[in-house]
Amino acid sequence: MLMVKGLTYANSPVNVKINDRVVGQIFPYRYNTTADRDTNAGHWFTQIIRIGKGFLRSSGDNEIQLEAVGILHEMQKNMKT
Repeated sequence: MLMVKGLTYANSPVNVKINDRVVGQIFPYRYNTTADRDTNAGHWFTQIIRIGKGFLRSSGDNEIQLEAVGILHEMQKNMKT
């Protein structure tokens, strides 16, 4: 289970990898209005990804990787000012 926030501004899902293998995605939340999106951007949301035992190493460390995602153009403009 992952707790995420700030994905209201993302324009694509986030790939989640375990040991360099994609096991699922975290999806951005969509809102009807900008005000709703901005209000909820700081809230934590739960997303669940099931990781089967075939993805985990039986010995040694396991690594989780979250890829960067693009953000809405409107948000990029606000970050520059």
